[in-house]
Amino acid sequence: MQGRAARPGVSAYLETARTLGLRVGLASSSGRSWVEGYLRRLGLFGFFSCIRTADDVSVVKPDPELYLSALCALEAPPAQAVAFEDSPNGALAAVRAGMVCVTVPNSITATLSFPDGIARRLSSMEDVPLSELLAGL
Repeated sequence: MQGRAARPGVSAYLETARTLGLRVGLASSSGRSWVEGYLRRLGLFGFFSCIRTADDVSVVKPDPELYLSALCALEAPPAQAVAFEDSPNGALAAVRAGMVCVTVPNSITATLSFPDGIARRLSSMEDVPLSELLAGL
């Protein structure tokens, strides 16, 4: 989340999720003010039904607490939720929470090892449309 624009494909995924009637949550190990400020600057804040940050939990990723809190707010069972992660710690948290995890590493994390249990790895959300990805999971 360091750049001035959302990563390629993110906006399209969020638009598709909205069209499909999917509830979208965000689980970040960063603080709430930073996360919400960043989402507002990118014009993405309104896509999220719930936002959970380091301010909401006692431990952050790789502990699953952030994801479990978001799932509770969304009233979604872990097995019916998909996490999109760019870091090994985040992916491990999603797997530990019992979620399907798709990794989309960024330029910093692309060479790192990700945990076992990942459903799919994309180089970009532009690689495959969300509806096609979900159908294959």
